[in-house]
Amino acid sequence: MRNVNRMLFGLLAALGVTHDPLAANSAQYRPPGNSSYFAISRECHDFTGLTPGAKYAVGDVIGAEHATISIRPYLIDGDVDTASVRQASVSNTKIAGGTSSQIDLHLVSAQVVPAEPVRRVTVKLAQFVGHEGRRGNVSLEVNGQRQDAADGFASANGKQIGMESTGAAAIGARMSKGDGDWQIGTLELRAVKGAIESFTVGAHTWRLDNLCFWK
Repeated sequence: MRNVNRMLFGLLAALGVTHDPLAANSAQYRPPGNSSYFAISRECHDFTGLTPGAKYAVGDVIGAEHATISIRPYLIDGDVDTASVRQASVSNTKIAGGTSSQIDLHLVSAQVVPAEPVRRVTVKLAQFVGHEGRRGNVSLEVNGQRQDAADGFASANGKQIGMESTGAAAIGARMSKGDGDWQIGTLELRAVKGAIESFTVGAHTWRLDNLCFWK
């Protein structure tokens, strides 16, 4: 059996498939009710090619290799935040823990539509929750169905989101305390029914980097 495993790992390495340290045994993951799931094809994107200082308003689109990323309004309990300063911009501060430039977002959401439906998504992010978590509100949407969480991304961990008609996903949020009032970690969505056709993430002040998709 060990020889078989070595041969399998060698084949995967030759194909360019690498181990994902964020999800042990991810290739063996099978969501409830979907026994045929076998996620092995991964595509990742960072924001290396974007110009630091570039700004994006609501309605603008950020270039990405494997997805369309659009800046959308930030919703709190279903209401659009109408502050005068709402934008995304490119920086190389790497607060989100990524490998290159990141997207800084203030009172806006980022809608991500993969080039084709996927079964799993991970994103590196950071959120400024403020004193006593007063800016901890987040908004998450998958396939058109939205959920809000009042205590940061970590409070959405373990929940399910999505549409029965198109697909639903389990939410995984691994967050830890960063400098000051920042929380830093990884948001993960895993399809439990159908596929993930689109997802949207929003918060008061947050950072986005390193998107990975599994088909």
